Amino acid sequence: ERLTDRTLIQTTRKRDCPATVTIREYEVFLEYGCTSTEIQQLSGHALRKLKSGKLERLRKALANNHEQSVKTKFMYYVSLPMESAHTGHKCGIESGMAQRVHPMISQKVTQLVQEGATNPQEVRRALREFVKSELKENCPDQTNRSFFPTIEDIRNHIFMAKQGLEFSKLDQDNLNAK
Repeated sequence: ERLTDRTLIQTTRKRDCPATVTIREYEVFLEYGCTSTEIQQLSGHALRKLKSGKLERLRKALANNHEQSVKTKFMYYVSLPMESAHTGHKCGIESGMAQRVHPMISQKVTQLVQEGATNPQEVRRALREFVKSELKENCPDQTNRSFFPTIEDIRNHIFMAKQGLEFSKLDQDNLNAK
């Protein structure tokens, strides 16, 4: 087997993880709901009768094509799994170790290479200043590799930027340049 120089921090790309995020959408009919005082004051049969009466009024309003006059609002219920439900991958800050570089950062690397900066340390310093100035209040954590890539990530992006600058997409332009 050939050993590679890549640092593999995360063992998997979250495959076969049983944890799921559930999002439910509810349409609430504002004029046809029971208030909390009605629910507290009534009990058993009286509450059931009140609810069925309001539901019948709603059905009639919808059946008579008065949907425009029925006031509604959409509510969303989001259920997130507990950290213990995740298997096969890390959670929390460590989960960000295998993130891709953000497109805004890739564009900035290309711009810096066009300006002549090809030293990865120099580009890293410029990227840190760029992220801190662009995302002032929403500045991500230093462990977020999308915005704070490793030297190896920066080196790869510098190489790709140089390749993009070196060759034109048209073969004729490349031939004329030689």
